[in-house]
Amino acid sequence: MDKKDIYKLFAIGIAAVFMIEGIALGLMSSKGSDSPGGGAALPTFSGQASTNMTIVYYEPYIIISGSGPEIDKAKQALIDRGVATYEVQASGSSVLNLKSGKDAPLAAAEMEKANATVRASATIATSARVRVDGSDLSTVVDGTSFKMQMRPQYEEGSIVPASFSAEVQNGQLVSIGSFAFLPSVIAAQVRAELSAANQTQYVEIAWEGRADAKPIVQQQGAAYKEKSYIIIDQGATTSQLQAALAQSREFATGVQPGVVSVRNGFTDRQKAASVLGQLNFTPQFPPSLAAVNSTPEAEALVAKLQAQGIGAKLAQAKTVKLKFPDFIEKDGKRYSSAGYEVELEAEVPQNASSMLLDVEFEASGGSIARFISVKPAALPSQASLPSGNQTAALNASES
Repeated sequence: MDKKDIYKLFAIGIAAVFMIEGIALGLMSSKGSDSPGGGAALPTFSGQASTNMTIVYYEPYIIISGSGPEIDKAKQALIDRGVATYEVQASGSSVLNLKSGKDAPLAAAEMEKANATVRASATIATSARVRVDGSDLSTVVDGTSFKMQMRPQYEEGSIVPASFSAEVQNGQLVSIGSFAFLPSVIAAQVRAELSAANQTQYVEIAWEGRADAKPIVQQQGAAYKEKSYIIIDQGATTSQLQAALAQSREFATGVQPGVVSVRNGFTDRQKAASVLGQLNFTPQFPPSLAAVNSTPEAEALVAKLQAQGIGAKLAQAKTVKLKFPDFIEKDGKRYSSAGYEVELEAEVPQNASSMLLDVEFEASGGSIARFISVKPAALPSQASLPSGNQTAALNASES
């Protein structure tokens, strides 16, 4: 058999291993020492851990899911440039062999531009010591390293915060699960292009009335922005956020910096305030918004809502629509914003074509995963959005 064919078969075998890794992600063996002899046995328990992870290295290949002429063209371009050497087809995916594992993030970025899904096999390492917090027990154990399948969005050597569930036996970290990289929160200034300025009229609907208001608003033909979330403190730690989710499971569907997402039908404001208040959060309950075409329509909608016992009122604001540049730069790094658009409550000087903004966003590698807050840099007192939400901007689909 030709040596090249052997390499191809090996690459196909790698694809099979990837599928197994995808199912068994998080199963690993600790590098710690054996259980100590003699003395009392140390407890076995499960808990949560957060630590900095180092991307040690990538294996020199990527697994690509997807098909089409653009994907084929991107693969061939990487081969022509010498980044990749050859491709092997596997069941439901393909293996693209790379000249170096260091090129995995570059190759993945090129393939993702062609709408492919890319995974790589990476060896990652925790910090030297890891704190594991259980329900009634906490301990610090030796760190470890392991191999996992992941989207190769970070360069080799990158240090990225992550959280995971952990099992500890005899004082050693023996397995992890539910592994997730934590996005970095970046604060920066950006100059955005002004695309529109309007005097906007809308109906504010009390947070606890948003579900009952929805059919009434829809019957009136108004656009509705339902705010099924609660705003919490931006500076919460990972452990505080985990505690918030654990205590709020009756109504919360997710927790992230600044926001607790809740079920659309949950309206018990007093209960949510009590639960989150016990965790030392100061919750804010943003009103939902109904956009109307005229003052008579707005007044009629308010009257209908109030007749049903739903809190509602007219509101007006001067709003601007802004388009972000393709990239935001901070501390020598570039983050792709993908032409994000936002609508803010603000005034701009006459004949202005752009606005300087203070922004906070979650960065995942070189991409912006989510904007946390957006406000005019020169006008901090007018930074609120029409909803009163200080933690998230209206995106293009909502504006």
